[in-house]
Amino acid sequence: VDWEPEIHREFKAVFAGIPRVYVARGDIFTVVPDCPADAYMSSANTIGNMDGGIDRAYADRFGWSYGRPFCEPNPLQLAIDEVKGSGLSLSLGEAITVRDGRHCLIAAVSMEDPNYPIPPGSVVIRDACKAGFARWRADPAISALRCQAFGTNYGKVPPRIAAQQMLEGFIHA
Repeated sequence: VDWEPEIHREFKAVFAGIPRVYVARGDIFTVVPDCPADAYMSSANTIGNMDGGIDRAYADRFGWSYGRPFCEPNPLQLAIDEVKGSGLSLSLGEAITVRDGRHCLIAAVSMEDPNYPIPPGSVVIRDACKAGFARWRADPAISALRCQAFGTNYGKVPPRIAAQQMLEGFIHA
């Protein structure tokens, strides 16, 4: 799901004919009203900060704080603390599932710091998506998963490359 016409076009072309995948343009929360999401997947940063981009939209929708270093830890950061240790971070290409009783988020890490674009030639989108889609496939409670185009906003990855890497991650998860 994405708002941008070019991103939508590229993803629609790359994912054409792939079973169980529907590429939509619009608001990730409302774009497919007849198919509610069981979970959402985020192209998270390593520390689970949720103050920008799609993470901010998820935090606002779920009623979560934006997290350290600006606020109290959010549920993603608490889950990272539980798995890695207090104040530590996930690795690029790693994923974690977070449930707060009402919402389910798969955080698939594609960036360390959103202030720096993803370097050309990196396959971090593929690796993050592979880890995230593997978590989705392994979880029988998640039938419908929604996610945005990874790496095309803060990461500055061209839409076609991002779509190809997401497809590779989807296929190999």
